[in-house]
Amino acid sequence: MITTPIKTSFFIKRKTKRTDVSTVFFRMTHQDRSATISLKIDIKTADWDEGKCHVQKGHPAHNQLSTLMDQMRRNALNLQQDMMLRGRTPCVMHIKDRLTRAHSASVNSDPTFLEVFDKVIDRKTLLKGQGNTPATIQKYKRCRTHLVNYLQAYYKRNDICFDQLNLAFMEDFELYMKTTGGCQHNSTMKYIQTLKTIFRVAKSRNITASDPFLGFKISIRTVDREILNEEELQRIISTPMPTRYMELSRTVFVFACFTGLSYIDLKNLRIKNLVKDNDFYWIRTKRQKSSVASNIPLLQLPLEILRKHHPDLTATDSMQPLLPVTSNQKINRALKKIAEHCRIPKELTFHIARHTFATTVALSNDMSIESLSKILGHKRIATTQHYAKITDKKVAQEMLKLNDRLRFGFTSSTPTDSVS
Repeated sequence: MITTPIKTSFFIKRKTKRTDVSTVFFRMTHQDRSATISLKIDIKTADWDEGKCHVQKGHPAHNQLSTLMDQMRRNALNLQQDMMLRGRTPCVMHIKDRLTRAHSASVNSDPTFLEVFDKVIDRKTLLKGQGNTPATIQKYKRCRTHLVNYLQAYYKRNDICFDQLNLAFMEDFELYMKTTGGCQHNSTMKYIQTLKTIFRVAKSRNITASDPFLGFKISIRTVDREILNEEELQRIISTPMPTRYMELSRTVFVFACFTGLSYIDLKNLRIKNLVKDNDFYWIRTKRQKSSVASNIPLLQLPLEILRKHHPDLTATDSMQPLLPVTSNQKINRALKKIAEHCRIPKELTFHIARHTFATTVALSNDMSIESLSKILGHKRIATTQHYAKITDKKVAQEMLKLNDRLRFGFTSSTPTDSVS
C-alpha cells in the first residue's frame, strides 16, 4: 500500500480569553482529515514562537517540550506504519485514540469495521439456535467476504476505520455488488442492511458516531416469482425420466411442490418428523430459516412418494432421512435438464416448488391464506401474500362463481325507428 505520511504540527490555544496562559497542542493531518491532542503543557502565550511552532529557546520547558514533541511525531508515524503493514489505511482519528490510550495493554483496543463485524459473527455463532439460524450466520459471513473483496478492489486495503466510511462508500459498495459481486438488487440491499446492523452495534458501544447511511435509501423491490402452472406440473409428474439422477431429483422436487418445503427444510427432515394423527399423516418440523413451527398435512401424492421409499413407515429408523436429498446445486442442475426434457421454457430451480405449492396447489384450490401461512411456517400473513400469486385460472373460477350468483339482465323490448 502506498500512501503519503501524515503531517504533524504544534500550536497553542489560550486557556481562557482573560489569561495570558496557553496550552500546547499536537495536530495530525492526513487526506483532509485532522485530529488534535493536548500535550497538557501550559506556557505563557508570549513565550511561544509562532514561526517555529515551538517555545522560545531559553525557556525552562524548552528541552522537555522538544523531547515530547519528537516522541509524539515518532509515535504517530510508527502507528501509521503499523496500520499500513496490517493492510489498513492510516486514519488520524484512529492514531489519536491510540496515542491518548498509550496506557492500554493492547494497541489494538480500538476496533476497526471488520473487527466489529467479526465480533458480531462470533456472537451469533455462539448463540446459534437462539434466534440465530445457520442461514443467518452464513449470510453475515458472505457479506463480510463481499466487503473484503470490495475494499481490496476499490481501496487496495483489507480493513477500514469507521470514521472513513461515508455515503460515497455505500454507493460504491452498491455498484460493486451489482456488477463485480454479481448480485441482484434485492440481494444487494439485504447485504447493505447487514452493514447497517454492524453500524448499529458500533454506535451502541460508542465506537463511532458517524452515519454513512444518511441519505442512502435501502429499497426492496417486489419480485414476480416464477411458478409452474397446473399443466406444467402435471407434465413433470407424468413424463418418464431418462436417468436415475433425474428421476430422484424429480421425486424430491414434486414432493416439495405438494408440501411447500424449502430445500434445507426438506433435507433436514427425518422419519421422526412424520406423525400419524387420526389416520392422517403430518410433517411436523421447524423452519431452519426462522425456527417457526411448520405443520404440513400430507396429500395423497407426497404420501405415495414416501411409501415408495419407505414401504413400512412405522418400522423405519426414526433418524433416517425422509427422502434422498442431494446438494442444492446438483438438484438445480438436474431440474434444468428436467425442464428441457419436459419442454418447459422456464428457469427451473428448487425454490420454484415452494412458490408452486403456494399458488398452483393451495391458493388456486381455495386454501385460505391463514392455513397456507401456517403450513409454510411464516411469522406474518403478509409474507405469505408476497409468495402467493393469483393465477388466471383462479380469476376465471372466481368470475364463474360470481356469474352464477348474479341475476342481472336486460328486459326484452321492441326498438322504435323514431323518437316522438
